[in-house]
Amino acid sequence: MLDALTFLVSIAALWPIRLRSRSTPAPHEQAESVWASIKSGFTFVWRFVAADDLDRHCGVNFFFVGPILVGIPVLADSRLSDGAVAFGVIMAAYAGGNLGGIILAGGIWQVRRLSLFTVAVIAGFGVGLIVFGISPSTWLDVIAMLVLGVANGYISIRFITYVQRKTPSQLIGRVMSLILFANVALVPVSQALSGVLSRNNVTTLFVAAGVATLLLATWMVFQPELKLIDSEMAAPASDSGSPG
Repeated sequence: MLDALTFLVSIAALWPIRLRSRSTPAPHEQAESVWASIKSGFTFVWRFVAADDLDRHCGVNFFFVGPILVGIPVLADSRLSDGAVAFGVIMAAYAGGNLGGIILAGGIWQVRRLSLFTVAVIAGFGVGLIVFGISPSTWLDVIAMLVLGVANGYISIRFITYVQRKTPSQLIGRVMSLILFANVALVPVSQALSGVLSRNNVTTLFVAAGVATLLLATWMVFQPELKLIDSEMAAPASDSGSPG
């Protein structure tokens, strides 16, 4: 019943969406093969969406997703007294936090300096992972996971918005599919490494992932491309065939 209700919520969210009419594709677009489409999307991502943007997004997913999906169950079973209940509450806090972050990103709250906020969120992921590694308290883990969920939901929407604003409309599908593929391809690797580390010491898993995430945030601070995020988010969205 609950699962069916979630589908109704999805339908209600999709119902107000209105698609803009698109002019007839040019002949060269009609004749473009699948492989040519993939190549054009990859070229645009590499040249204009900035490989650094993709590296940061995928790097955070690599260091964060595996430890969360693999490490939290081990942590709940081996350290937290509530066991399976602790696992359920922690993951529910993360899901609820994501929902709250998505709602905030939808227009309730917009940060002006997205570049600095992004660095702060990634650093927060690192601190949160370290907290999981050393905390013996279920409720401290729940609070940490709730905060991380809000940050993840918010920054995910803002990142997607950032990419889509600088991507010509005819390339959005290809660009988003490449970003999704890059993330999905890294998840099994992250989970496998997390499984190996968690077998020896779950604290090592979380602390190592947290330190790596903090190093990623530190590296971001010194990247000149980071300053472009704010100006590009303020500029009009790209809707032409030329890169924006």
